[in-house]
This record gives sequence, structure tokens and C-alpha cells, in this order.
Amino acid sequence: MTTSAQICYNSKPIKATLQDIAAHLRQTTSWHISTTEWKGYGIVVPQLLVHTPVPFLIQIEDDPEYVPEEIREIIEWEKLDPDSRIARILARCDARLAVLSTTPDLVIDDGHSISASILGTEVDPHDADISSVLKILCRKVEGVIYDCVNGGVISPLVGQGMAHSTDSVAASAASSPTLQMSAGLLLCGVGLVIALAALS
Repeated sequence: MTTSAQICYNSKPIKATLQDIAAHLRQTTSWHISTTEWKGYGIVVPQLLVHTPVPFLIQIEDDPEYVPEEIREIIEWEKLDPDSRIARILARCDARLAVLSTTPDLVIDDGHSISASILGTEVDPHDADISSVLKILCRKVEGVIYDCVNGGVISPLVGQGMAHSTDSVAASAASSPTLQMSAGLLLCGVGLVIALAALS
């Protein structure tokens, strides 16, 4: 499953649940928050639906088999100084809030199942409404936001973003939408999901 953004955090001191996140967003924003779930292949994944003008989904990903390693890869991918504060925060993270689009790109019906590839480009973390919600959640879990669409990481705890516009990969991605998408998909991961989330 591809994400538009990841809010990475350390789950040891921060025991986040979707119920806590929903309650916090209802208290701190004016957006309607509803619960939903993704079902497919015998798996049920609880999610929240945030009804911003471009709605998006949130789910918790904390599988110790791959999530901590994928988060640490952000440090290398974004060429962060390992001794920087934001890199040290990332290095301690072992869970993330995945931010996903509600709209699938490609629907496949093989007669036995319906699946969809979600590329995550419709939900832009630079959108003012979406960015505001992400920063609220980031402060809630004391984490770091990784932008899978535009590249770069930011943490309200550190107070500044890191877009790395001078890096050759980032510079090429900025001038090439195809490369930019490929870079985001490489780190955020691609999968097949059933996109039947309710918008009620």
C-alpha cells in the first residue's frame, strides 16, 4: 500500500491508537472524522477518514518486521546528517501513521477479487488543509513527517523542514514528475489494496 505521507514516531513512549487520534483531531480541528476499514485477502485494517476538501485515510503501521527498517531508510534517502536532531528522532521511530488517498488509480477485477493500486498523488501533503492536520498529528505523537509525494522531512519538534533541493536526485525529481513519483514510490512502497472505504 502506497502512502502520500508517513508520520513516524516511537511507539514505546507514545501509545497511539486510532481512537486517541480521532478524539484529538475532533478537539483540534473542524473536520469531520469517521472510522472505516480496509478489507481484503482475509485482512482487516482499521482506518480513519479525515473529511478535508480532499479527504484522506489514516492507518497505524507498526509491524516490527519491516516498519523500523523502512523508517531508517529515510535518513539515507534524504541524505540527512545522522547526527542531526531530526535524524536522531527518526532513528528511534518504530511505527508510523500512514496517510493514504481514498481514490484508487487502477482497479483490477479478475472475477475472484477486486483490487486497486493506490499511488497516493491525489493527497498532497503541501495542501494547506492537509498539512495542518499532519502537523497536529505529528505534534501529538512527537514524530517526524515524511512527504512521499514531494520529498523531504519535517518535524514541528525541530522547527524546520528538509527538502534537500540541492541534492541531484531531488533536483531531478523537481524537474521530472515521473522521477519524482518513482522516488516516492520506491521508499513508501507499492501494493495492491481494495479501495472500498466508506465516505460517510
